[in-house]
Amino acid sequence: MVGGLNDIFQRGEPLIYEGLKDHTTAKLLIGPWQHLDGSSGAGLPADGVPDLDSLRLAWFDHYLKDIDTGAPSYPPVTQYYTGAERYVTAADWPHPQAKAETFYLHGQFGLPLFGKISGDAPTSNKQTSLLQTPVNGLCSASASQWTAGILGMILPPCAAQDNVVNLLEAVYTSEPLEADMAINGPITGQIWASTTALDTNVTVRVSVVGNNGIARPLTHGIQMASMSAFDASQSRFMNGKLVQPWHPFSAESKRTITPLEPFRADVEVFPTSAVIKAGERLRISVGASDLPHGLSPVRDLLTSLLGALTLYSTPAMPSRVNIPLVPVDAL
Repeated sequence: MVGGLNDIFQRGEPLIYEGLKDHTTAKLLIGPWQHLDGSSGAGLPADGVPDLDSLRLAWFDHYLKDIDTGAPSYPPVTQYYTGAERYVTAADWPHPQAKAETFYLHGQFGLPLFGKISGDAPTSNKQTSLLQTPVNGLCSASASQWTAGILGMILPPCAAQDNVVNLLEAVYTSEPLEADMAINGPITGQIWASTTALDTNVTVRVSVVGNNGIARPLTHGIQMASMSAFDASQSRFMNGKLVQPWHPFSAESKRTITPLEPFRADVEVFPTSAVIKAGERLRISVGASDLPHGLSPVRDLLTSLLGALTLYSTPAMPSRVNIPLVPVDAL
């Protein structure tokens, strides 16, 4: 399986590997690619990873011609880590040493761009509100990804930062990290919110803020509140924490969203592999739209237009994000 950190199949490629690995010899290669450059394996060979033509030839020669090319002995998982800017091999996906850590979102009333992230749950009642705008996301890494890289070629600055899209979101930023932090695997945003409308999307973006203030995109996810019920028996938990909810997306699982009544949306944020360097900051931003990725059908769009989304940071409703972390020395 060959895929990219910003591929349109970013979610599915690791899941297909998981579905295959217990039944046959399976390998997973994830590069720093969107869909178009991933098709050619741009930048390979690098860090001991052959170019895609060599990988294909080794596979066909071994399995179709019985030529000993060593293909079965290739590492099971090879992933590119942004931030470290190199490929790293592992015995499985997610990384066998990954453990989920919870990051709590602490909002600032009236200051949606200045929320904080910490490992401590909230001890007071805070909330942040923003308008539900259906067109946010056009200038973002997400828009480039979900057009297979085309918008990124037209507007390269939009694909390289989240600062513009953050302007219409609630933004939570950590203090500068004291040590490097390595992320590997799927992420879940457990967001407590309410809306003045009959429904809303909830988006979660993960980015890295450098000393220059630029928010470098890592990954993102989106979930409609009314369809956010999940089946725990088919979801992924890591050391007891939800990191990949499984949503049925069925008529039977649809929830009624009552205006001003709090709900929790468990948002699946697509898997990534990244290193955040000491001195950089982790940023989580939460919003109500991600165009064109999360454009709702017209009927659902009408139920969420002109609403106000309120995000809660309270002891009873602690909005948080669960992120799988790997020891840096394991890379």
